[in-house]
Amino acid sequence: MAARWSVFLRNGSICPTVAVSRLKASCKLWTEQGQALDWVTYLQHCSQDKVDRPVLVGAARLACRLLAWRVPESVAQQRRQRLQQNAVDHARPVSPLRWQTASWSVYITNAPAALLSLPQAQVLATVCWQIELLFKLWKSHGLLDEWRTDDSGRVLTECFAKLLALLIQHWCMLLTAWPLPTHSLVLAHQLLQKHAFHLAAALPDLALLHHALAVIQAALRTCKRSASRQHPATFQAVVRGVLA
Repeated sequence: MAARWSVFLRNGSICPTVAVSRLKASCKLWTEQGQALDWVTYLQHCSQDKVDRPVLVGAARLACRLLAWRVPESVAQQRRQRLQQNAVDHARPVSPLRWQTASWSVYITNAPAALLSLPQAQVLATVCWQIELLFKLWKSHGLLDEWRTDDSGRVLTECFAKLLALLIQHWCMLLTAWPLPTHSLVLAHQLLQKHAFHLAAALPDLALLHHALAVIQAALRTCKRSASRQHPATFQAVVRGVLA
């Protein structure tokens, strides 16, 4: 399994948390009757484009659902090209199992169908990329991985200073723009950069700081992405998945 199965205490009992994870090609599955399931071969001979079936996972035989959907051939080719490039970069052969499963997106979940349908799981799989976009924002616009000196002490100081700035920036986003499904991280970041001196100047005075934050909050509400029919944004897929 690619994800860890964490647990939490509720009303004195231990309950598994809901998890959705990409299935590793080497993961072992069993049917509900306890028979070994060669899921790679199963998908290769599957006549349907979508699969949602109960399975048992790993040595502990955890009851889960196997979720899979066939991807367009262009996507499968891109995946195989990345596998080939990765094999060349690391001087090792391509995994036959990963090559065979390139035509499918395969996930495992312990969420019941009433809580998470297959279409919703497809949306959730794309939303996970948004976490990477946040890190990309910090590096591309916050320049977290860039510096102008070879002195290790100054590099460390600069990194900490940028992290503090990004922390304040993210806190401002959480107060206003984050709950809005149409918010744009890039637009919000650019706006906060313009208000940086305003915010810094207001720090010594609590009343001025409250006013500065109110102005920034009002401005952040305008940092929205427009809906698109030709190239739907992630928030549009989320809304459709929730309402489905």
